[in-house]
Amino acid sequence: MEIRVFDVASGEARQETLPASAEAHETSLAATAYQRQRAAAYPSVREVVEALAEKEEGRPEKWAAISATRQEVRAAFPKGGG
Repeated sequence: MEIRVFDVASGEARQETLPASAEAHETSLAATAYQRQRAAAYPSVREVVEALAEKEEGRPEKWAAISATRQEVRAAFPKGGG
């Protein structure tokens, strides 16, 4: 993978090739992007616990909202990133 590097000391820009390990890391990041996006979009554990407690107390509104949000997140960020 070619990248453009700017050398602050000399003020010059040049093309460099990333080492294979950096390319592998970039590939891995791209392949798991959907996981990070899902994690950021899902309700927090605290919100889920609170919704479950309220559901047990006969107030299912928050649980319904949590369930709907989870389905929206799954649709927006499908498993495998596809």
